[in-house]
Amino acid sequence: MDRVLVAVENMINYKLIENLLKKYYSLFRYEEDMDIPAKYDLIIADGLMLSSISVLIQKSLPRLFLPVLLITPKEEVSLLTNDIWRSVDDVLTTPIIKKELFARVEMLLRTRRQAIKLNEKNVLLNEEKASLVYEHRSLIDSLSNISHELRTPLSVILSGIDYLSASLAINKADPDIYKQTLDIAKKNSFRLLRIINNMLDLTRIDAGKMTLNLQNINLYHFLEQIVQSVCSYALQKGIKLKFVSTTKKKITAVDAQMLDRIMLNLLSNAIKFSDKNGCISVSLRSSHNKSMIIVK
Repeated sequence: MDRVLVAVENMINYKLIENLLKKYYSLFRYEEDMDIPAKYDLIIADGLMLSSISVLIQKSLPRLFLPVLLITPKEEVSLLTNDIWRSVDDVLTTPIIKKELFARVEMLLRTRRQAIKLNEKNVLLNEEKASLVYEHRSLIDSLSNISHELRTPLSVILSGIDYLSASLAINKADPDIYKQTLDIAKKNSFRLLRIINNMLDLTRIDAGKMTLNLQNINLYHFLEQIVQSVCSYALQKGIKLKFVSTTKKKITAVDAQMLDRIMLNLLSNAIKFSDKNGCISVSLRSSHNKSMIIVK
C-alpha cells in the first residue's frame, strides 16, 4: 500500500483528507522537526507547512521522484514564492473535492510507480553494462594471452625456416643442425595444434556440445607415464618433478585423451611459472568413491 505523508496545518482539511484516503493508502501525519525519509511515496502539504518543510524535502529528496501535492486556497496560489514552487509537483485548491483529490493523488502515485520501474530498469541496465564491460575486458585479455601463446611457437618455426632457407641458399646446411631445427619446428607445430585444440574445446563446452569418451584405466599408471614424459623437459628448466600416490591401482572411468591434455597443460604452466631449482609435485589421492589429482 502506498505511504502518504500528510503535512496539513488546517485541521479541517487534514481530517477531510484522512477520511477520504485512509481506506486506500497508509497515511502518516507530519509532526514538527520530523525527518522526511525516502520511504514515503507522496507528500500532501498546505502552504503553511510546505514553507517550513520545503528545505527538508530538498535535503532529503532521493534521486527517485517523490511527488508533492500542495493544498491551498485559490487566492493564495499566486503568493507562493519561487523556492516553494520548486518543491511542488501539483496543486489542489480548496474546498477539497473527493474525486479531484483522488485523481491528483493517483496521478502523482502512478508517476512515482513509473519512476520506480524506470529506476529498476536503469539498475539492471547498469548491471548489464558492467557485466558487458567485464566480459569485453576478459575477452581482450584472453585474446592477448592467446596471441602471445601463438606468437612464441610461430616465431620459433619462422626463425628455423629462415635459417634453413639461408643455409640452402649458400649450400652450407649442416645435417645435424638441419635435423635439430626440424625437430624444434615439429615440437612447436604440435604446441600450436594443442593451443588450437584447447580453444576449440572451449567453444564446444560453451555450446554444450562437449562429449566424453569414457574408458576404464588405471589412473596411477596413466599419471605416472605423463609425469615421466615431462620429467626431462622439467630438468632442462632446472625444475624437479615428482609423482606421489596413495595407491598403485585405481581403476577409473575417464576420457584418457582429454585428461592427458589437461595434465600436460597443467604441468606446462607449472613449469613455465616455477622458479629455477623449484619442485613440482603431482599427487593422486584416492578413496573408496573418488579420486583427486593435485598439481602444486
